[in-house]
Amino acid sequence: MKSASEKFLYFAFGSNLLESRVKINSPSAEFICYATLKNYELVFAGWSERWQGASATIIESQENDVIGCVYSIDKENLAELDRQEGVHQNIYEPLEISALGSDGKNYLCRTYYKKDVAEGRTKQDPPSKAYVSVIISGAKEHKFPEPYISQLETIEHNGIFDIPMLKNIEEGRKEDDEPDQ
Repeated sequence: MKSASEKFLYFAFGSNLLESRVKINSPSAEFICYATLKNYELVFAGWSERWQGASATIIESQENDVIGCVYSIDKENLAELDRQEGVHQNIYEPLEISALGSDGKNYLCRTYYKKDVAEGRTKQDPPSKAYVSVIISGAKEHKFPEPYISQLETIEHNGIFDIPMLKNIEEGRKEDDEPDQ
């Protein structure tokens, strides 16, 4: 068993809410609890070839909160998680946040965000129906509060559902990098 110093905490709010998805690139991921990131909003922006629509990110917002999963992950999986998030392609950037766990504890976690969206340089776009369904499945899997799941169910999407990424998740197969823009 790895010591705490050999692990890091990760706050997932998009497709990695679904445990079978996060374990593709971070097989050591262990769910700790769901947690609330205060004063942030879940939004969708950019085009993801992998998801056939916009992908999730977070932006600061005084009126909103984002609920996500806190996972404990072996540090040896960090490079692979960064690759999945497209850090090397400047799609997402790592961000350290503090989230309040459903167990009442505060968790200092690594998460990822699209800096260009947070700075208002990229407009928001609809995600695919497939992407939203994975997010909702992860929220239900981890027993998020019903009002938040209901909120997720109202996300407007582009209607695209039949995509290869769903099969990748089902089969536990790693996806290719996003094509360079």
